[in-house]
Amino acid sequence: MTQAVKPSDRNAGPRSLTRVLMILRLLAESKKDMTLTEVSENAGWPKSSISVLMRALVGMGYLERSDDRYRLGWASYQLAGRIAARRDLSALVRPHMIELSRGTGQTVLFTEIAPDQKNSVHREVLQSDRPIRYVTLMGETRPLHATAQGTCLVSFMPMEWINEYLRTTKFARFTEHTVVNRTELRDKFLTTRERGYAIALSEYSEAVGGISAPIIAQDGTALAALGVAGPVDVIKGHRLDFAKLVADAAHRLSRSVVG
Repeated sequence: MTQAVKPSDRNAGPRSLTRVLMILRLLAESKKDMTLTEVSENAGWPKSSISVLMRALVGMGYLERSDDRYRLGWASYQLAGRIAARRDLSALVRPHMIELSRGTGQTVLFTEIAPDQKNSVHREVLQSDRPIRYVTLMGETRPLHATAQGTCLVSFMPMEWINEYLRTTKFARFTEHTVVNRTELRDKFLTTRERGYAIALSEYSEAVGGISAPIIAQDGTALAALGVAGPVDVIKGHRLDFAKLVADAAHRLSRSVVG
């Protein structure tokens, strides 16, 4: 039987946040699906106070509801998998980035979806040493729809996530090659998923091209993206060779992450 929450636990933080976390903890520790009444009784909060939160969690995928009973949803398991995988990811990625740098001569990027879920963020960058190269910094962000890294990350997310992203995002045009039509973007994401890697030529900057492949978590979605970026003519001219190197490196890193 799940134990009731102590008053000191209930007052440990902002009320709504505390209640959301406690709902998730109760369902994670329960051996069976729980009703709203059971969650209320175990948490020590009135049903009226938590029913709105539970409906929101269902809508976001963190809970699932079947009849009158609740269980953890796909988003909760995805989050748990990502937390576990993130522990050793930075240490694991560097050798693969060095290998890609040597194989392509281009700048190598290790990228994740930014907290706003509209941009990607460079977590690791290994700059090319060539005179003409793509230069960026760790921590810089780029719009998801306009780069190879962002396209890769979106393409390997669950379809529910992709649909919500397409519905809620205003897509800016950066060059004449930037795809901003929602139907065309959906097609691009599905093509990328089928192909196994993303390629972008002059979509964010006329002079820059990129190729990126996903680091796949245990749930089959993109934990991060590994790729190269450089002068668009170089990327375009070597796209097949670079794509194989990138995809192979990302596959090996994925195997290391999931064990």
